Amino acid sequence: MAKIYVASSWRNQYYPDVVKKLSEAGHEVYDFRNPPHGQGGFKWQNLDPDFDKWGVKEYKKGLRHPSSELQFKSDLDALNWADTCILVLPCGRSAHTEAGWMKGSGKTTIVYIPVMQEPELMYKLFDLVSDSLDEIISLLKSQPFNTTITSKKNIVKKVINCCRSTKNLIGPFSHEYEEDFDLEYDEDSEDDFCFGNSFLDIVIAQCDRIEHLSIELDCLLEDDEWEFQVQIIQAQTSLEFAIIQLQDIKDRLGVWKTSGHFNSEILNIIEHLDEAIEHLEECLDDSI
Repeated sequence: MAKIYVASSWRNQYYPDVVKKLSEAGHEVYDFRNPPHGQGGFKWQNLDPDFDKWGVKEYKKGLRHPSSELQFKSDLDALNWADTCILVLPCGRSAHTEAGWMKGSGKTTIVYIPVMQEPELMYKLFDLVSDSLDEIISLLKSQPFNTTITSKKNIVKKVINCCRSTKNLIGPFSHEYEEDFDLEYDEDSEDDFCFGNSFLDIVIAQCDRIEHLSIELDCLLEDDEWEFQVQIIQAQTSLEFAIIQLQDIKDRLGVWKTSGHFNSEILNIIEHLDEAIEHLEECLDDSI
């Protein structure tokens, strides 16, 4: 049976029936309207009734609200856990982002169209487009859902790419690049886009990404016969050191307002990421 992430909208009237029928068919289904944390699904209006009047500054603050962080973690954990995504139309940006993430991760992604919507060419990226939930359930019965569906190579490549992007994002904030970037924090500025805050945003985002991807590597360790388990464990160890230092920077940014105070930590993080990349690249051959 499949582990399914149903991506849709709060306003989608077909969503509850899809979740119900998939569960009745024996599949494990993540329901974003009733997440495991037990605090109910996330809605922007619960943060601020006037959220639709926000500017970008307010939106960025909203993304860091504890309720936003809680639901994001719940949804991202579910995306990592699931081997299948069903995109139930009509829906908006969030659901389409989730479906794209799932397909990009090498996971089975299906578009369910209960009532015809405007045609979309790029749905050709997905594995099936259907107006029949019965057809989708029938397909799911025929699929051997296990770690082979989520290609080991795709997982490894995704973690390597995350490590490289993290290096590229935090590297310019070390002393080595300080001549090219104005990193001073303007205490009198009301602009949340100063470099001190941008650095914090990058640290928070990349720390979360690496944590979740490190967990995703765990599924590769479930195959006892896979020859690269040692390399995966070594890579995870390097990633753990990088995460610890990213978390330390995040905790201390409230005291030190410029990224320049973290030069040695940034260089250590880059070193650990390089180690992880080296171990993971050993896994990328035809035996995967």
